[in-house]
Amino acid sequence: MPYVVTAECILCGACVSGCESNAITEGETQSHINVEMCIECSTCEQNCPVQAIIFVEDADMEKYKASLQENSEPQAESKPAQDP
Repeated sequence: MPYVVTAECILCGACVSGCESNAITEGETQSHINVEMCIECSTCEQNCPVQAIIFVEDADMEKYKASLQENSEPQAESKPAQDP
């Protein structure tokens, strides 16, 4: 099952800059993980300073369904991370 970004995201960019598969982009209110590109390495979860990224198990999929749909939107609709 995939990693998802929760509403606790503060858009710090730590997950984006650390993602080796370039599966994470920053949106207007939070970062988003493209579940088709994610290799589930957990680097984003480890880098997040506010624990806003979680791994979703099968039993919890319904709870995060909206987040997964939003995270799967084409990346062109999300703004890329800016270098500090």
